[in-house]
Amino acid sequence: MHLRRKIPTSRFNENVFSPRQGGYRTPGRSQLANVSSLAQSMTYSFAGSGSAERYHSLQDYGNPMPVLISEALNITEKLIEYTVKINPSGWAWLVGGRKLFIWRYNQSSHEKSSRIVKELTLPPSDLAHDANRVCVIPSPRESQQAACVAVSPEGVVRYWSSIAHEAAFVEISAELKGEECACVVNLQPYGCILATTTSSFVLLTPVAGQNSITCHMIRASQGMLAGITRKMSSFIFGSSPAQASGAALHALVASDDGYESAEDRFFYVLSGSVMQKWSVSSSNTEMLLYQSNVQRLFRTHLAKKIWNQDVARLPQLNTWLLDMQLTSDGVVILAAAMNTEVGNTVYYAIGVVNLQELSDDVDLESVIILEHVETWQDSNEDTILGYHLLVADAEGDEAMVYNKTHVHCISLDGNFPSESVDFSRLGDRILGVGKFISNPLLFSAHRGILLVSHVSNQQKLSVGDTEGILDMEETVGDSDSTQSIFTSAFVAFCHKKSKRAEELLIKIFPTQMNQDFGINTETAKTLPAQSTELDQIVAQTSLSIIDDYPSADPRWAESKNATPDLGYKSSNLILKQLEKKLNLHEMFNKFLRYFNLTDKLNSIPVRDVVMDTAMFMCENAEKVAAMIALRSSEQDYKFLEEMSLLPTIIKRIVDKRGEANHSMNLTHLDLFYREVSGVQDIFTECLEYENDNLTADMNPKHIVNLIVTMNDLILYVLRQALQYRLNKRNYYARFSETFIQTEYIPWTCSIGRMGMRALLKKQCSMTLEQGIINAQDHNYQATLFNQLTDLADILLDGYSAQLTSLEVYDNKSSRYNQLCKMYDEDRATLISMLMEHKEYEKAASLAEKYYDFTTLAKVCDITEDEDRLQRYCNIFAHKGFRESMYHYYLRTGKRGKLLTMPLTVELSLVLSKCKSLSWLMDIESQDYFSAYETLFSLALEEKKFVSRKKTVLAMAKLCLLSTGRDINDLLPAINTEQELITHQELIPPEVLNSMGMDPDNMRVLLPHEMIEFYIHDENIHATEYHFKMALDLLPFVAKKEAEIDVQALFLHIWCKAVLRNNWSQRFDDPVDDYSPKLFYKIITLAHSQYADMSEILPNKNVLLAAEELVHLQSDDNFAFLIETIYEQISNTM
Repeated sequence: MHLRRKIPTSRFNENVFSPRQGGYRTPGRSQLANVSSLAQSMTYSFAGSGSAERYHSLQDYGNPMPVLISEALNITEKLIEYTVKINPSGWAWLVGGRKLFIWRYNQSSHEKSSRIVKELTLPPSDLAHDANRVCVIPSPRESQQAACVAVSPEGVVRYWSSIAHEAAFVEISAELKGEECACVVNLQPYGCILATTTSSFVLLTPVAGQNSITCHMIRASQGMLAGITRKMSSFIFGSSPAQASGAALHALVASDDGYESAEDRFFYVLSGSVMQKWSVSSSNTEMLLYQSNVQRLFRTHLAKKIWNQDVARLPQLNTWLLDMQLTSDGVVILAAAMNTEVGNTVYYAIGVVNLQELSDDVDLESVIILEHVETWQDSNEDTILGYHLLVADAEGDEAMVYNKTHVHCISLDGNFPSESVDFSRLGDRILGVGKFISNPLLFSAHRGILLVSHVSNQQKLSVGDTEGILDMEETVGDSDSTQSIFTSAFVAFCHKKSKRAEELLIKIFPTQMNQDFGINTETAKTLPAQSTELDQIVAQTSLSIIDDYPSADPRWAESKNATPDLGYKSSNLILKQLEKKLNLHEMFNKFLRYFNLTDKLNSIPVRDVVMDTAMFMCENAEKVAAMIALRSSEQDYKFLEEMSLLPTIIKRIVDKRGEANHSMNLTHLDLFYREVSGVQDIFTECLEYENDNLTADMNPKHIVNLIVTMNDLILYVLRQALQYRLNKRNYYARFSETFIQTEYIPWTCSIGRMGMRALLKKQCSMTLEQGIINAQDHNYQATLFNQLTDLADILLDGYSAQLTSLEVYDNKSSRYNQLCKMYDEDRATLISMLMEHKEYEKAASLAEKYYDFTTLAKVCDITEDEDRLQRYCNIFAHKGFRESMYHYYLRTGKRGKLLTMPLTVELSLVLSKCKSLSWLMDIESQDYFSAYETLFSLALEEKKFVSRKKTVLAMAKLCLLSTGRDINDLLPAINTEQELITHQELIPPEVLNSMGMDPDNMRVLLPHEMIEFYIHDENIHATEYHFKMALDLLPFVAKKEAEIDVQALFLHIWCKAVLRNNWSQRFDDPVDDYSPKLFYKIITLAHSQYADMSEILPNKNVLLAAEELVHLQSDDNFAFLIETIYEQISNTM
């Protein structure tokens, strides 16, 4: 945490509750005395959410307010509106009507000048003057008075070279041409920047040594080389839309960048929808250095963060830029948003832009959604959009969002929950703000300047704020046990007896208490898990606090005898009992932190694993928060016929626990809410109750109602627990960066058959299989899908926390790998529930949060959303999204998509590992031989489409021919494959159709299959050419199909040729008999093609004895003709 420097003032520690001394009251004026009396009695305090602890306080600051200022503020004329500006230089000024009062607020009270107020007269105007249109320019020498520039709304500039001479001023016109002046900002040494409400800028430059001032209109340079940096980035990344002329001005802030080290001064503008950075140099030249549409960035982020939607799906989303502040590292911007499709709630957000990364593709580094919201009303628009921002700390750790009546302190790094104070409650209002030495200051109409101080660690750990929270008895027990003494030390601490508490702690834990209190946060260290006595005592005390018996309730008298309570006075009301337990537990944590015992804690066994003791304490507090939520919502959940749902479930839990032996006056609710550590039983019983009722005969409407109600109850309680964890994560953390080698399994996602993880998975399945299926109403379906998404979110969040704890020291073990596998499986299952029902936005929201990049790629593919795909590529550039996207397209057979994408390093790597596409990389690098090898291999592996094989072979041949090598040994293999394809393409289409194949979309046939197709009976028009091609395919069979008997197939071809004709018919001349036979035609064709007849003809005797021709073996004419043919061939050859 950033430690502020001490403010040099004797009044720094004066509390706002103390009466102010001197200068605030004017003696003899009863009216002012009454107001002063009211101010003295006023108390301001910040209120936080969910905790009694306060992180900020309001204190009087600076010199007593001068009498002249007090009188001006108490004038009864209600028409005068006063505004104040508090400058970091130590000057402050107040404007009311045409009067301007200037005074020093930070000088020592004995200095005469600290009580002097300079009253100046502002230029005449028909509009109201404002302190923002005044700029006091401090003199570099203490002996000289400050100068002042004041501008009227119409643009009349009045300049005093010294405020000591109110009549010695000069007046010029800024020539605003009808525009209205909005503010004047100091930009020394070059003067002041005047900004209009429509974003025009004028540089007001005082003339050195003279009572004179000049004005110069600021415009972006128009030369050929102007803005070269911005032009180049726009050329590379795409340009931002230009700011429209006359855009409304939201804020103008001058930076100290380079003031002491360079000649240029910079100022930042928030105007319309853009943020701009300008520079002004000593040569009186100015340049627009940078411009970005930050409103578009806010729309994108707020749509996702608040409504969990892509901004493209929220056409009714309205966003407003409100204010801007600078820090040492970034620009902090306040914005508001409202989605009119959902309602009229206005949300506020703070976004940070890193100054070191200014470019046209800049994004918001972080976005924080404020807890404070407003309800939109047209009549109240100025109030709703009238919030401003103050970041006093250069580090930008926290921000202050304020309007005229309210102040909200926001942590920008999550170190404390938001806090607010309402000035209107006591009739007060805020007239202005400012900062001094990184500390925020307010100007209250009743109290003057107030310091918003951040409570330091020691202040937070003090025991002075326990009054009203706890009222504990000092005597807890007379035992000398370590546990009893430790408890006594805690009680003494609560009674503000820290010295006594320390003595008791030294008595039982001398080693831990004598260790150096110093905290080394520079180096993080990891310690092995080792449970100590201190861990056990702290864990037991924490558990005793949340499970303590209500001491104020006499009905618990018998039960308290068995287990002594901690001696604090509780309440008879269950909700108050729970709230006091939470306050007491937070006080116990404060006690540990006060004595630096938190850093001495290690671990304890919990639920079959070893758990960090500090996390165990936070878990116990979360359970109290869950119980409070459960009790608070008890009256909101009703089931059929007005039967109270929660009491019924609670009664079942208490009956199963067997707690009926308590006082008969105790109810089931008393018994259940007392044992806070067993809060998870409510979820187990909810599912059992759900199962019991769903097994009965219930109509679909009642099934849906029951599941919606159960989901609502489970989610509400878990959300409150998780919100407490989020708000208090630093409150229970160690001061030092120390990690204990423990596995953190949140109780909200505990493991085991009856653990929360199993219950949440079961409830998700129940929601899908019983709820959504039976939901006929669209609204019910939408509700159930939202609930399913939220349940899955909680479940996956628990997984994520567990994996994160293991990553620190055990990320290579089988345990970690097994957990990763389980996480991936459950994540895929849960998100698929939404994908299968086309709930793409909800699925994408989970996939984005838990890095399921395959789902994100699938969503973009299904929805054809290229913009979203590109956004994911940018957001998850360093998390492996592109690789997952590429593999998704490969798995789904959409390789063509990859070929249309820009060639990145990741794509090159994926393509090189993908055989079907790596050849493209080889061609790109002109490695044609590798491309040939890959393509030829792909061709040999291709089985599905012969046309694809033909194309791949052609490309392989082309690559081979391009290598420039000797290819005589390689080319025949390609030619052989192409010859096979030719044989397949020549198969008659009618044969293919009869066999159920599409001639235009054939698979790759094996050689023996082609032979069968050629000689098949369905080929009724088969000729000798078909059978000859079948014979020509036999060498391919021998080469590619070793399991085929080639000789048998050879004989089979000739037998099929014989069977094509009738051999019983006889002519007078045998030549006339065998000449028309297909058998003889094949022989004739082969002979004409110079075939070796000894190889192409089967053995005569083998042919005559073939099984396929058995019915012809008794036919003498068949034998005669075969003998004649063979004799004829023999004579011919």
